[in-house]
Amino acid sequence: MKRVVIVCNAPLGLKEGLERFRDRFLDPNDHLTTMGGTELSLIATKIKTAYIANAGQLQDYDALAVVFVVNLSDDDIDSFRLEMPGVLFVGVPFKVPRAHNKDYIGFVGLLRHETVRAVKLARALKKEFKERDSRTPLLLPVQNFKSKALEKLLVDVQKLRPSEPDYDLPLKKLISSGGLQSTRESKKKTFFENRNSVRFYGPSKAGARHGGPSGNPPHDERCLVNGYFRLGARYDIFFHYDCQYENGPIGGQFPNCHDKMESVALHTHVNIAPSDAIR
Repeated sequence: MKRVVIVCNAPLGLKEGLERFRDRFLDPNDHLTTMGGTELSLIATKIKTAYIANAGQLQDYDALAVVFVVNLSDDDIDSFRLEMPGVLFVGVPFKVPRAHNKDYIGFVGLLRHETVRAVKLARALKKEFKERDSRTPLLLPVQNFKSKALEKLLVDVQKLRPSEPDYDLPLKKLISSGGLQSTRESKKKTFFENRNSVRFYGPSKAGARHGGPSGNPPHDERCLVNGYFRLGARYDIFFHYDCQYENGPIGGQFPNCHDKMESVALHTHVNIAPSDAIR
């Protein structure tokens, strides 16, 4: 699995320490970046450079994007998890002012442990997205679905730490307990309905999948990362929801993937991607 690992909010000296002991927790083909701040736009740019900029990654679903956040509160990290739901954010402590090799080795051991957990979670999510993308609530667009239950579920998945070596069943149990079940309309059509009575229909396996994320203006790197990843795992970039009411046309103002409101003329449905991109 290709792993894009970013360590942010890193104190001085941590970058050099991690590079010294890199081979203790990463493979040669993995990408490691250390940054002093927590700017989400910069994190997205680094993921784009490390993974998305390679055109060969389009159909590569065996990938993980994980950001280790050093010495921040869980509440702060939860806000990152909802602002950029494409990435897996993990809080890690490192409070040695003048660290020595043994301190870096201990920290690298923690990163190794957390990276193993992240890979297990990414594999379970990859399976969920491949087999159930239209029926899982985990791909619903956060801004347009507007659900506290969805926000809580996305945060809870990032914190999943089961004792089992296989995360598939614990992930399914967590999803089932989240209170966001799809409704089957027919053999090939299921939908999720939000509190505004908008129905989010995912495509069938043979259904139309088109468009794809863009990093060109007015889009930015966060649009691109959220269009490739959800919770640190890859999903089909052409996946989107047909959003409509049970009866009548839909239109108006919709939040988009770059934090703006977008006008949509009345139509039978609106195409919205998991990233909140309006297509």
